Amino acid sequence: MRSREQLVKTLQGLDPLSNEFYNQATAYFWGRCRSHRNYGYFFIFLAVVSWVLAYIHWGKWLLTVWSLFAYCFAAFLGWLVVNGASHTARVLADADKETDPERRLRRLRAAARTYRGDKVSLCVLSFPSQDD
Repeated sequence: MRSREQLVKTLQGLDPLSNEFYNQATAYFWGRCRSHRNYGYFFIFLAVVSWVLAYIHWGKWLLTVWSLFAYCFAAFLGWLVVNGASHTARVLADADKETDPERRLRRLRAAARTYRGDKVSLCVLSFPSQDD
């Protein structure tokens, strides 16, 4: 897999309305979206484990309280990450249906705003669209 720096250099040399630019950028964002969804499911799994531990240690109140706290924390964090990844996936799926290059770039920029600190996102956001 290519590094981010190589992808940024490639994207900077392409027309932002071209199919090649769109395909390379969306492939990168789909990969990020999938990994974030998996991270969220991992935290939800940790929440389930915490719930089971709370049930097992029901007689010991301190362990039960800690297990319930861990359940709430992991469930919230997992929900937050899965929700963000599903939002990005919806934006990318809608962009895949677009035929107008300007609208595709606008939706690609919406997906890039999710990962603001990422080098590829900054590269995509550096190209203006008509409504900016």
